[in-house]
Amino acid sequence: MFLSRLILNPLHRDTARLLRSPYDVHVMLCNLFPEPERERLLFRIEEGPHGEPTVLFQSQHHEPEWGELRLAPNSIRQAESERLQIVLGDTVVDEGVRKSVRLLLGQRLGFRLLCRPSIRQSGDFGLKSNGKRRPGQRVTKLTDEEKLDWLKRKGHEHGFNVEAVGLTYCGWWDSKDPQARKGSEPLTNEAKERFRSIKIGAVRFEGTLVVTAPDRLREAVRNGIGQQKAYGFGLLSLAPLR
Repeated sequence: MFLSRLILNPLHRDTARLLRSPYDVHVMLCNLFPEPERERLLFRIEEGPHGEPTVLFQSQHHEPEWGELRLAPNSIRQAESERLQIVLGDTVVDEGVRKSVRLLLGQRLGFRLLCRPSIRQSGDFGLKSNGKRRPGQRVTKLTDEEKLDWLKRKGHEHGFNVEAVGLTYCGWWDSKDPQARKGSEPLTNEAKERFRSIKIGAVRFEGTLVVTAPDRLREAVRNGIGQQKAYGFGLLSLAPLR
């Protein structure tokens, strides 16, 4: 895998446009790869060590082609990538890998995850046209306790137990092109701006986890956790504890 970092100039207008449009960030990143659907792109927008807006993103097979970056040069402060390897047990780290994370049963690691926890409504919602049961809608307006329960369930599914965690609310925008949602019907500029101002709830989990199934946790790092990854959700970052 490859872990890349794009540090932006907070004073440039291109940066301001990107920060209010996470889906546009997704589209921009897809343009950096010849076959983005094969890369399982995951990304997260966060603050850098000096407070600069930073896009952290992960790709499966290739480094980004930085020459395809469609941003003004003055809006970019730094663009870098490095090969990342998630190592199980005593597996030897490949030559040329500059960053690796070794997973061991019972190991404690720091983690960070930006996501939009959701649960499906329970009950009988009828049948689909193919005869299969119609599932309930996803509900995202959860209490803090429900959000933490969601994280614990995901941990059980993906090979870790949550030892300690903090929860921070983040304002995020439903910035997908409204034309793509509404089909070919033309929309006025006023209508487009109204769609782009729909705020959605997001939460950032940060804390400590204990590895219970290294192979499943490695797949969670590779594939992400939760829904709506095109909006910058799901990238699971791990780090050794100091």
